Amino acid sequence: MKGKDNCRQFCILLHALMLVTLMISYSPNSCADVYILENWDSGTPPSCWPCKEAPSCCSESWNGWETRDYSCDRGGSESGLSTKIYHSPPCSYYQNRPANDYFTCDIWKWLPEPYPTKIYLRFYVFFTCNWISFDNPAYSTSEFIHLIFTNTARSGAGFRFNLRDHVSASWPYECMSESDPQMYFEVQDGSVSAGRGTAPYDCFNLHDSLNQWLCIEFMVDAINDEYSMWINGDQKVNNASTPVTQSNFSRIIISGFSSYLRDYTGDFYIDDIVVADSYIGPIGVDEEENAPSPPKNLREAE
Repeated sequence: MKGKDNCRQFCILLHALMLVTLMISYSPNSCADVYILENWDSGTPPSCWPCKEAPSCCSESWNGWETRDYSCDRGGSESGLSTKIYHSPPCSYYQNRPANDYFTCDIWKWLPEPYPTKIYLRFYVFFTCNWISFDNPAYSTSEFIHLIFTNTARSGAGFRFNLRDHVSASWPYECMSESDPQMYFEVQDGSVSAGRGTAPYDCFNLHDSLNQWLCIEFMVDAINDEYSMWINGDQKVNNASTPVTQSNFSRIIISGFSSYLRDYTGDFYIDDIVVADSYIGPIGVDEEENAPSPPKNLREAE
């Protein structure tokens, strides 16, 4: 009897191990490759970084983040690390575009080679109350902000993540209002004359979420010409068609450049940036610590 009991226990254990193995093998997103992971909390930047010595350019980088080597006499000298407002302590990156200027202090980081053809870009962004002047007064005010570029910030090239007062490429513009100020995320291929909007379900007006942290995530697929968008984990766009003429993604450029001269300060904070090969999602919050926990299931891409 003792031998039969041992055999029975062994069989139960074997079946349990097989079940666990099966669950693990079918677990989605079990280990995503991460190309960039930045929370701004490691080390001290050079004194000139990123644009502190304007009108001279800063030739030094910090944690792989390089800074602009063009228009160094323009706006952005107040940009840099901030301990005033952050998503995960103790720092965020503060980007400043002065009133009546087009320029911020562009900073960028290269992705590891071979460059991916599909990326998920997750970041937390905090738009200050100054953005209440975006598209205000409504309809008669033109707005076009390049928040983040990929590959290049040159005109007529690079895939961009923009802020606009509408989301579609042609008249009648989707999500545009003739009475209330609007502020939306929009994607655009720089070599195409207009951006690509989707159905009204992605009309998330950022004017209603100023002065607070938002979790934004984009997926862009250069092979299939598609993009998706999530805001605070809620999917707003699902594999919508959009032109992507570049063949891959080589670098991320944090900007905020304005195509129009506007009389308000366009400043924002950005934190907890992840670029990976699969969906990332919002950072969880530890109920006991009440502090953001690190992203899970990520490994550094080689």
